[in-house]
Amino acid sequence: MSLSFNFPRPTAKADDLEDLYKAYRVDRSVILDLAGTHETPKTVREGYYEAYLSFFNSCGLIFPIPEPILEILAELGLSLTQILPNFLRYLIAFLVRAREEGLSFGLSEFRQLVLVKRNQQNPGTFLVSLRPGCHVIEDIPYRDEKWREQFFVFKMDRASMGEFDFSRLPRRWAENIAPSGSSSMSDEIRGLIGILRRDRSNWSTFDQARIRAVFAMPEGTDRAPLFRGSEDEAEHSQERRPPVSLSPGLGDETIAATRKRCRSSEGALPGSSLPRFVPEGDGSLFAAQSGLIFLTGRMRSAGCRLPSLVSSVEKEAYAKVAVASSKVRLLPYFP
Repeated sequence: MSLSFNFPRPTAKADDLEDLYKAYRVDRSVILDLAGTHETPKTVREGYYEAYLSFFNSCGLIFPIPEPILEILAELGLSLTQILPNFLRYLIAFLVRAREEGLSFGLSEFRQLVLVKRNQQNPGTFLVSLRPGCHVIEDIPYRDEKWREQFFVFKMDRASMGEFDFSRLPRRWAENIAPSGSSSMSDEIRGLIGILRRDRSNWSTFDQARIRAVFAMPEGTDRAPLFRGSEDEAEHSQERRPPVSLSPGLGDETIAATRKRCRSSEGALPGSSLPRFVPEGDGSLFAAQSGLIFLTGRMRSAGCRLPSLVSSVEKEAYAKVAVASSKVRLLPYFP
């Protein structure tokens, strides 16, 4: 069955392409051009490829186009203009977060996090929606206006596509793609989601500088550790995690989060690298524990061995000794 797609006349102008060079730091070695009279996102002149302006000004795409993006498109058998901006944003966001964590991320992981769907309004194009429990990035826009009209072409060479073998990319639009497979969440994907959620990012933080810096790094090769909890725990573990804890075997993730908050606060204090403490009168055991949490983070960061607090009695005794020896209640104070 042939595709029925009403291609609008492209609205991209020469000034728009010049803006890509200047505002979006596209190197002049990348040859950009306006679409010809008879060119559409489906049919392009030999030696050239196609894209939408919105991919660069609102989706974070850069030149040369990162190889992982081209690799996933080639494996899906999709042309760049067959994916909606929503598709590209999720793909870039997941790839960036995975690289920041040093993890391997490809088509298999992507398709277990999202459902690839045919766009009924524009036949032959595809969008994605998150699978249940796979929410990692906040506020990724779902819809775009007039993205189809912002069409242009660029020459396929090393400047635009790096070392990728662009002959692998389809020259014709795919009519169908393989189904996404099982909707059940594997332990590997639960582990991946848990790691990607360490930095619960908002889409607005994925600026060009961050994306360029990440794709300039070597691709990660590690695999996410297996997550042995339930799907519900994987989905809500971020929200359930208490801000502080004195439980046995205090988790490194909680400590890392505590350190991060402390560093952020310290950075806001001119001329001071350490938090100040305020003395107070006799207080509750909980207050002493709050001070101990801060000290625990300091001890870990300095490489000190922490005491093993196995029982609640030991925890209480440790807290009382700290209060008695210091004569004050230690509380991190950041004005």
